[in-house]
Amino acid sequence: MSIQLPQNGVYRLSAQAAESLDATVVPQVVVLNWHKLPVTQWSRDELLDGLARGLNFPDHFGHNWDAAWDCLTELTWQAGEHKIIVLPNTDQSSHDTQAMTTFLNLMGEACEHWKEQGQQLLVLIAWDEGSPVPEWLSGVPVLADE
Repeated sequence: MSIQLPQNGVYRLSAQAAESLDATVVPQVVVLNWHKLPVTQWSRDELLDGLARGLNFPDHFGHNWDAAWDCLTELTWQAGEHKIIVLPNTDQSSHDTQAMTTFLNLMGEACEHWKEQGQQLLVLIAWDEGSPVPEWLSGVPVLADE
């Protein structure tokens, strides 16, 4: 399997493809900085905690969306490196629609921010292909795997 990474943005990826992601499936990128968020539910608290743990936010992180934005825009990584945040597949019946909508908006804005800075930030949301796609995820483009 091979994945062509787009520039910056938020994308949906099959759960199977997300599980097998590593440097070998993304041949055009030399350095990948993977951050698989440690979440078991897609709720506000789990998403914020997952961002904080997965991206090593500072201890003073305030566990709210504004504080997450501040930390996301203060991330550092080497030029030419792709920072990829993977939201793993979870029990899809337990997602919080409002939290996921806010999360997608936040991450989309962070991707745009880093694009303007000349850095590569991608957010990949794993989703079971056979499951119905909720409204909050329906506008997220699918990243095809080959």
